[in-house]
Amino acid sequence: MKTLLIAVALGALAGGAFAAGLDDTADRIRAGTIDVGKNLSMAADARYHTIHAEKVGLGCTTCHVSGFPADYLLLRKDDRLPESQPGPVDRAVCLGCHSQDGPATTFYGPAAGK
Repeated sequence: MKTLLIAVALGALAGGAFAAGLDDTADRIRAGTIDVGKNLSMAADARYHTIHAEKVGLGCTTCHVSGFPADYLLLRKDDRLPESQPGPVDRAVCLGCHSQDGPATTFYGPAAGK
């Protein structure tokens, strides 16, 4: 339910100034005018979290969930998370920006040949 609410909220915001801001931010990151670092790891101080937490302003619980959603990302369901990890990532949140026609780099889209 939380994922659905986040997706609806992101969708509602996508039609206005928020979307224009995301488009501009994404363009500036790709052009290199916003420095997000060169460390490509998923560490809290690396590029991924710099973009999403610092530059876009997403909080940890926007992506990380306490249980396993139907469409979890980055780990296998039977793996134990280290104590320092905030939880699995719900891919549905990523799709708000990283799908076809989204403001961010497209990582998710239709399967090849579909």
